[in-house]
Amino acid sequence: MSSTLNVFKELHQTDKLFILPNAWDARSAQLFQEKGFSAVATSSAAVAGSLGYEDGEQMPFDDYLFVVRRILAAVSIPLSVDLEMGYGTTVEEIYKNIRQLADLGVAAGADGIFLPCISAVEDIADAVAQTRLPLNVMCVPGLPGFEELSELGVKRVSMGPFLFNKVYDHIGTLSHAITVADGFAPLFS
Repeated sequence: MSSTLNVFKELHQTDKLFILPNAWDARSAQLFQEKGFSAVATSSAAVAGSLGYEDGEQMPFDDYLFVVRRILAAVSIPLSVDLEMGYGTTVEEIYKNIRQLADLGVAAGADGIFLPCISAVEDIADAVAQTRLPLNVMCVPGLPGFEELSELGVKRVSMGPFLFNKVYDHIGTLSHAITVADGFAPLFS
């Protein structure tokens, strides 16, 4: 087992909540590393969106591999990849894709349960009580804060595509402000 995978697995076993940011390109991954995050993951929705595709395995896997390679070249922290349903229609295709990611040095996962749309305290507490595996949740409206998630026994929380969406919403707001201002002052205020 690679040291990257060991580091990634260990991040799920500490008493501290593991906050996993989701990158969409090499620069976003670098920024997360610069801000002190211990690892980074891709968001398939964010990567697809950044390349002009819809989520749900609509981008070609080769395009995804290009982004993954660029992220791996840009950071030294572990990278996990959102592989959706495997980007293949046969077991052989899916295995080939997983093998390619592993060969590149992607952290090929950690034992755990990922419940991306869970947010109610009672549901989270029940999920934690029903398994010995680390529970991983995703940023969604109504999700409790980090301290409460940690107290509930959640081990990892990821940002999903929500930071990407917010960044691009802000780009839209700024570009509109530029046209309204009839100049670039909004970029510098």
